[in-house]
Amino acid sequence: KIKFIPEKIRIGSSERLIGNGFNPNEVLQLFLNDTLLESISTDQNGNFITKLNIPATTKIGINDFQIKRQDGIYESTKLKINDALNRFYETEHRFSITAIPETVKLEDTLNISGTAKVQSGVILSFKDGNILESKHVVITNTVGNWVYDKTIGSDMLVGVKSIIIENDQKRILKNITVTSDFVFQMTSLSNQYDIGDTVTITGTAEADQELTLSIIDPKSDTILFNTIQADGSGKFEYKFPVTSTFTSGTYAAIAKTLNNNSEATIFGIGSAPTDKIVVLLDQLNFQTTADLTLRVVGPLLSTLNVQIIDSSDKIKITETFTTNSVGNGQITLDLNGYKSGVYRAVVSYANIEDIAKFSVGLQTGTGVITFTPTKSIYQPGEEIIVIGQTANSNAILFLSLVNPNGDKVSGIELFSDKNGQFTTNLLRTPLDASPGVWTIEANSRLDTASATIDVEI
Repeated sequence: KIKFIPEKIRIGSSERLIGNGFNPNEVLQLFLNDTLLESISTDQNGNFITKLNIPATTKIGINDFQIKRQDGIYESTKLKINDALNRFYETEHRFSITAIPETVKLEDTLNISGTAKVQSGVILSFKDGNILESKHVVITNTVGNWVYDKTIGSDMLVGVKSIIIENDQKRILKNITVTSDFVFQMTSLSNQYDIGDTVTITGTAEADQELTLSIIDPKSDTILFNTIQADGSGKFEYKFPVTSTFTSGTYAAIAKTLNNNSEATIFGIGSAPTDKIVVLLDQLNFQTTADLTLRVVGPLLSTLNVQIIDSSDKIKITETFTTNSVGNGQITLDLNGYKSGVYRAVVSYANIEDIAKFSVGLQTGTGVITFTPTKSIYQPGEEIIVIGQTANSNAILFLSLVNPNGDKVSGIELFSDKNGQFTTNLLRTPLDASPGVWTIEANSRLDTASATIDVEI
């Protein structure tokens, strides 16, 4: 299925790789031993052509070349890799890396150093899969030493990054892992489920942390909701059976912590998942001097469009950003100059999109709050629609759902519009809700209100 050109492969060289017989538009990851060289996508005929850089640190002799298929299966091939053509020439120019870490945390300083020709340029290219994230140039000093010394910003996505370090005569490929003190991750145990299967969502959060988890159907409606808790090691798991009531299509699981960190994963029921976009916001209201960070789970290795639209349907800004090899993407936008009000962030790709509402500069004092749920009796797992009014317009408030024991099981932040009206369907009784009188509480500073509902089984 694959062929290297030239067939005699050398360390530090660039090789053309031709592949065929794969699935159309399939995402493949190419590894040499345990090093990720490239993430690629086949064409509509299941073929690809790409260029691979063989790391200069590769051992001479037999190496293991692996292709990770989109379904997670690895295909291995043994490669014989030969010595470089002119080792004396490379040694003479002393191009090398003397220090590079295996991992670096967000907000820490990344230090990379090496040697090269005196007063020459060294280029460092940072890639996520085959997406170029940034490129930097450093200059060697009078004795041929160079240093790259930069802080890793908090807006960078965690995960494995490839760094290509090169000058005019040699290139070296290295991998580093960007980590965070707090890692909130979630995934589906399978890419596709059918009737009779059990959907299993697993992940990691802070130890003993409580989370709310929602299942979103192909129409973007919340069909399941529950409160779960991570164990002492931070691991959590959520399962539910697939019955005949589920329609075929692409679903999303969205988990949120009490401090508004969120994560999502996508899976299919009755068919393989197709492209879907989920926009994640870690807060709802922003100051006019703040930055807005949009995190997205969507199509792999794709360029997405984002528009910010105000309450008059005027487009404030249009930008693009790219997802990585697992479909995660992120963009940070400057809100300086935005007027107080409610905005929509519309993220789109081809004919799919997701919309997230947020507010800028809204007050937290609502005045008198009045609200009511649209019905008085609910079943476990049922959606709760709340309609209400605040005395002050464009105000932030919080709604909480409290069980008969007085425990808060979920909460949301929302805002009233320019007329003081608000409505939401984001509250939902848990699947394991106990029968009895439940309370919906609303508050904003000193202003509070409450309403009760009955849960019956």
